Amino acid sequence: LENLLIREDIEPGIANKIEESLRTLHRLQVLVNSLLLIARIESRQYLRDDDILINDVLKEIANEINPVAEDKGIELKEEFEQDFQFMKANRSLVFSMFFNVINNAVKNTSQGGIVIIRSRFLYNRFNVIISDNGKGMLKEHIDTLFSRFKTKMNVNEDGTGIGLAIAKTIADFHEIVISVTSEVGKGTSFSFLFPENS
Repeated sequence: LENLLIREDIEPGIANKIEESLRTLHRLQVLVNSLLLIARIESRQYLRDDDILINDVLKEIANEINPVAEDKGIELKEEFEQDFQFMKANRSLVFSMFFNVINNAVKNTSQGGIVIIRSRFLYNRFNVIISDNGKGMLKEHIDTLFSRFKTKMNVNEDGTGIGLAIAKTIADFHEIVISVTSEVGKGTSFSFLFPENS
């Protein structure tokens, strides 16, 4: 398809259809890779041999996403208490878990909004909370939030609707309890409660 597009004798109408097909193929590639990732995590094909500082991971993600947030006029705020060393984890998976949620928060928050990344100890367990004052969700959306293909709020949105399903699979793999609270028009809050004896 890409080779067809570079031909000089191609008609504009056909070129448009080829570009549309390429976009569809790209979405399918992302979807297949996401499903493969979930399958590999669920079948425990990933090692858990990293000892990671969670606040360091969160800071790295914040630095990566902050330019996007600034472009949208959104404040990305960090409120970190004592750091936590998570033993026997997979750093790249934990990074992806938090990245998906923080990136979603920025996407679903309007200009002038705020996304807060907090870390703290709660009853001797380390807790990370990612909250925003974006559009929020109805209860029926929360109930299916981690289900595959059911999380897209708008049919015109990019993506596969599977990012939060990946985040939940990674959390389960690490025995992290993930929960969500949300209110329409007021925002959404994700909580990650780490195992007590990590």
